[in-house]
Amino acid sequence: AYAGIQQFSGPMNGDMADMAINAAEMAHRLKISGQDAGKLFALTNQIQGGTAETAEASLRTVENLARGANVPIGKVMSDVANSADLIAEFGYDNVEALGKAAVEAAKMGTSLDQMAKTADKIMDIDNARNNAMQLSVMLGRQINIDRAQQLIYAGDLEGGYKEMLSQLGGIQGFNQMDYYQKQQAAQMMGISTGELQKQLNLAAGLTETGEKEAKGAAA
Repeated sequence: AYAGIQQFSGPMNGDMADMAINAAEMAHRLKISGQDAGKLFALTNQIQGGTAETAEASLRTVENLARGANVPIGKVMSDVANSADLIAEFGYDNVEALGKAAVEAAKMGTSLDQMAKTADKIMDIDNARNNAMQLSVMLGRQINIDRAQQLIYAGDLEGGYKEMLSQLGGIQGFNQMDYYQKQQAAQMMGISTGELQKQLNLAAGLTETGEKEAKGAAA
């Protein structure tokens, strides 16, 4: 926990020592690494200021968001802990907003880091339009990335990602593609075909493998 806090905050002081204690308790409770827990507390403090107690309250909010969405809490918290660069890049001004984006990413079977990489690929304007045009020709229908680019430019990382999945026609559209069309779709998103299929299944409310999700099933 100390190492994670020092990564953002430098030399330890009394407030950071309190954070380290709370971070160690969170690490044990959520079964995440002590370093990730420390990063969470230091990151929250860096964005919002306050004390160890206010940082913990914000992180509890993120924890409850993940619980309410029925996605793995530890995975969401670790995703937030390792996404500090996104604060400056996409304008997240509090840890709850970053946590909400991480929850949405988990629901789609991806991560903040992967959504950011796809966003970078989509915002490479010329190459992204060329990839979309090639897929449009192969499918015989238009793949329009304009809306996704607008959302990403406005800082809506998860909205842009969802728009890209929608442009592909969902899992039904993906399943109708041939091998080469699937390869081109995955290249446009910057992920593997297997990852894309998993994410489209989850977006349709199915399991990762395309089966109907049982009610009340754990994520």
